[in-house]
Amino acid sequence: MFWADETGGGAGPEAFAGATTAALLIGPEGGVSDDERARLRGHAAATAIDLGPRILCANTAALAALALWQGTAGDLGGVTPRLADRGFMYIQTSE
Repeated sequence: MFWADETGGGAGPEAFAGATTAALLIGPEGGVSDDERARLRGHAAATAIDLGPRILCANTAALAALALWQGTAGDLGGVTPRLADRGFMYIQTSE
């Protein structure tokens, strides 16, 4: 399970690499509570992900997380991701 940590303490898109299935947990507007965050961090199957420096609405965060997952899995029409020093870049490949 991957969960969006709005405090910026999570991994980038590389966290999805190698995963063949995923459950994406997006918190409510206003973020998860400190108690919820501590419980998630203590769960062995939960991986915190970082969706970037901007505060996102819950529905936007869900779409951003899904796009990162699909990009990392190579599901975006022949586009494969490459992690760069600054952000997430897409490189078009020929198939």
